[in-house]
Amino acid sequence: MTVDELIVQLRDIHLPPDANQVLGLEFAIWPLVVFGAISSFVFALMAWRRNRWRRQKRAELRQIQASVHSPSLWPALLSLSLETSRLSGHRYPLPASAFKIPKTVTDEDVASLVAHVKKVIR
Repeated sequence: MTVDELIVQLRDIHLPPDANQVLGLEFAIWPLVVFGAISSFVFALMAWRRNRWRRQKRAELRQIQASVHSPSLWPALLSLSLETSRLSGHRYPLPASAFKIPKTVTDEDVASLVAHVKKVIR
């Protein structure tokens, strides 16, 4: 075989086309997808756990509001508002009606405390 025959045979050999060398994503897209799926799942789980106390306090508020004519309504509502204020990091100060003597509490005071608790646990 001569050099000319060898060159003629080698002319038919071609290099493969360039494979997205600029982005590098064609062969490595699945690890990015898996990482994104895991990250979004962890983020959703953290958000769900972070708001668990709000769901529990909403259920307690509904239970307290269901027993409207109970004599233990004001102390239960007051303890719920204190705990929600503590859990929220004291971002929402208690209204002035929370500091009244329980015998002098009116329906407006109860409504303002319920509104305060609803604002904190929204």
